[in-house]
This record gives sequence, structure tokens and C-alpha cells, in this order.
Amino acid sequence: MANVIKLVEYPFIKAARLAKYGVYDMQGITMLPEALLYKEFGVNAEFIIDHAWGRESCTSTKS
Repeated sequence: MANVIKLVEYPFIKAARLAKYGVYDMQGITMLPEALLYKEFGVNAEFIIDHAWGRESCTSTKS
């Protein structure tokens, strides 16, 4: 469990809001239904979901 990312590193994620669903790390976020995350966090849920799954909204170009 050395690779667990602590949720407190992200200010828009309120750890207590996730803890009530038994979620304490990014893996826990991937186990929740997306509809629940959107209900709890609104538009920020998209960033939370993408980050938990390792999808980042950035691109890079080869030089």
C-alpha cells in the first residue's frame, strides 16, 4: 500500500464526503458508481474519476 495517494492532497475533494462511503484512497474512488460521485461533487467528479483511473486531461507532442 505504499503507492496509495492520500485524498487530502486534493483540496476540492473533501475526504469526509468520501469516507462516509468507505473510500479512503484512489482505488476506492474507482469502485464507486460514477453517478454517486457526480451527485456528491458535481462537475469536479469528472476530474476525480479521471485522476483515479490514471487518465489525465493533458497532451504532449513529440519533438
